[in-house]
Amino acid sequence: MKPQNYLAHALGICAIAGAPLFAQTVEIDPADLLTDPTSLADWETDGDQQGWTGNQLTPSVAGGILTGTTEGGDPQIILNPLDPTIPTGTPSNVILEFELKRSAFDTGQIQVFWDDNNPGGFAGTRTLVLPGDQVPTDGDSHLYRFTLPNVSGSLLGLRIDPTNAAGVDLEFDNVNVKVLSGAPVINPTDLINNFTSLGEWNTDDEFESWVPSTQIASATVTSGILSGSTSGNDPQVVLQGLALDTDNGANQIIEVRFRRQIGDTTRLDLFWGDDNGGFAADRRAIIPDNTFPDDGEFHIIQFPLGDFITGNLASLRLDPVTNNPNSVAFAIDYVRIGTVDADDDNDGLANSIETGTGIFNGPSDTGTNPNDDDSDDDTFLDGVEVAFGTNPNDAADFPSPALTAYSGEPAAYLVDEAITANNPTVVNGTPTGFTIDPALPTGLTLDPTSGVITGTPTEATDSAVYTVTATFAGDLTSTYEITLEVLNPSITSYTINSPGYDVATKITPNEPTTAGPAPTSYSIDPALPTGLVIDGTTGTITGTPTEVTPQAAYTVTTSYASYPDTTFTLNIQIKAVPIFLGSDNEPLGVFASLGEWETEGDLEGWTVARASGTVTGGILAFAATGADPQLIKGGGIDTTQGQILEIRSRQNDTKGIQFFWADVSGGYGGARAFTIGSENINPDGEFHTYQVDMTGVFVGDVSSIRFDPGNIGGRTVDIDYIRLGTATSPADPLVTAFAYDSIFGEVSVTWTSVQNAQYSIEGSPDLENWIEIEDGLTGDNGDTSGIFVVPTTDKFFRIVRQD
Repeated sequence: MKPQNYLAHALGICAIAGAPLFAQTVEIDPADLLTDPTSLADWETDGDQQGWTGNQLTPSVAGGILTGTTEGGDPQIILNPLDPTIPTGTPSNVILEFELKRSAFDTGQIQVFWDDNNPGGFAGTRTLVLPGDQVPTDGDSHLYRFTLPNVSGSLLGLRIDPTNAAGVDLEFDNVNVKVLSGAPVINPTDLINNFTSLGEWNTDDEFESWVPSTQIASATVTSGILSGSTSGNDPQVVLQGLALDTDNGANQIIEVRFRRQIGDTTRLDLFWGDDNGGFAADRRAIIPDNTFPDDGEFHIIQFPLGDFITGNLASLRLDPVTNNPNSVAFAIDYVRIGTVDADDDNDGLANSIETGTGIFNGPSDTGTNPNDDDSDDDTFLDGVEVAFGTNPNDAADFPSPALTAYSGEPAAYLVDEAITANNPTVVNGTPTGFTIDPALPTGLTLDPTSGVITGTPTEATDSAVYTVTATFAGDLTSTYEITLEVLNPSITSYTINSPGYDVATKITPNEPTTAGPAPTSYSIDPALPTGLVIDGTTGTITGTPTEVTPQAAYTVTTSYASYPDTTFTLNIQIKAVPIFLGSDNEPLGVFASLGEWETEGDLEGWTVARASGTVTGGILAFAATGADPQLIKGGGIDTTQGQILEIRSRQNDTKGIQFFWADVSGGYGGARAFTIGSENINPDGEFHTYQVDMTGVFVGDVSSIRFDPGNIGGRTVDIDYIRLGTATSPADPLVTAFAYDSIFGEVSVTWTSVQNAQYSIEGSPDLENWIEIEDGLTGDNGDTSGIFVVPTTDKFFRIVRQD
């Protein structure tokens, strides 16, 4: 039978009561079965349901088939829990495949639910659907393949709703799953050998379009290495402007040769942007804490992301150190994307790119001999020459020997503690000796033969640069500058160095990390914000802050019995919490515009994820195509005009509007999020304004902001503008039209108004004694009109705003 492929965003999204939908791929009768799947049921033993149970159907097993007749409108077969569970990695897709036969008259939808390590069990956020009008109605058996996106941690349970109709005969033949994992692999056996280079850094001071963030200090390119040291919580190196088509194979791998300084075990993240949007949590691969080797040596990481990059690879972002605010050194040797292809001569180049012409045209057409690992007989493998940018067909052009790195650099050592051996990295040759200038701090030595630095420093020294020179045969030399310092015992960090705490909320204890012997006491100056205390013995900060306070520096002093006192600075802010100010208030008087969309087709710097954005007539039509649609503005947010956030939008439902922000305290997350709840959303299809007071909430500079206008696909929200500014006092209403009917004793009044504001009409015979005629008048947007019966004694009338 010919395979059928259904894309939900192309066919239109079918509504499921109470359940969000995903942009999904469902295949019917695919040409090829899954290779090496995990079987969850084959039902080869009569009477053995293999853990599957039924709901609104009573299953039975015979002849390798599970059968049953549906007894209600929500029939299900369930395997929960899976034993054993199936780990998925990050990122990953889980492919579920089952064979199902239904009664020919059945036109009900097929729905799949799953349970994973996110709390909540089977839920609308973990479901896929094949609409009923796409399900074959021939009464035959068909193979259905569902791709479950973003399964978190492990697959714990499954539920298949094979129809939503009663009285349907069902036959299940088998159920299989396969995990497509993009989880990183450290030090893989086979390296990619057919690749596009995204960064080699073979030219000193040339960053090759990569941009280090402001939280990376002293970024340099030298000797083929991009290196730097982190200086904040969210360091990044970013490559934009790519347009690499990755749809030509699921075996595409991003490969990075990378090292971090000794002892750092924190997480490493790789983000990518593609046709689905920019950097986001569902376009991220993670190396968890305590996973990457902390030996200070170079290691190769492969990110097998071919199944997860959609269309063109547009951008990359490497976060070399995550959740560690200390100064951590890192170095990147290269970044490449490609495949592992056949390499008969084991020279590191794929047969397919060794064209044998003797002419080097670049990494994808090397001209080398696919059956000779050193085509020019200069003792360097062809693959090594390509990596170093020399011609593998020219014996006179070969990589120079070089001293390129030290395993611990920059190095911060402790007085009276033996250091871990600091080893040099040398490429393309064997040194005959090493020297260093100036002399190392007292107690440390450089081995003149191996170049290894060892010893126990005996006194503190300031940070300084030391030049190591490696000498090679033929009087060739190569130098490398290494930064060293020797420290007395001290605090190296707190759990959070720049915390922004919510007022009236108990904080998570903020604990110091120290290097060397434990201090005998801790103190802090100035006094902590009211409600917070520091433990004088442990240095831990605890409590519940009671007052909003601006960000300020607090100096923690540590005292020791045998060493000098040291200090560490914390930047602490007690934040207000976001306050929803209501809808259709007086518009902001002074503001910085985040988006007006006055120019056709111009998104004004906003990007969209799992949605499309169309600008027409001053309106941004945000059409969600999948779950968790996002509207993102980066590049820094102007908060100087005020901190009331105002969005003017219209929608036909009551889906809430959630927004996130990234500031000095961190990126998008639950601590930096607020939701305008569904109870506050007007679903009348007209434009309404919604305001949230963020005064005292932001910590330092705001780098970006993200709106999630509802968390499902298949709907459109129109946005007129988004602004951040200062509220104005309510404007007095201005009467623009007035008429008096003496026969009926009525006045007709039109006045300027704000939508949903409350007004009253008052009358007076003498402009001094005013009597209320009618109150509780709800304003319209722009102008409001009304006809009112008035006392015949009144000669004067006015409109008064009540709120």
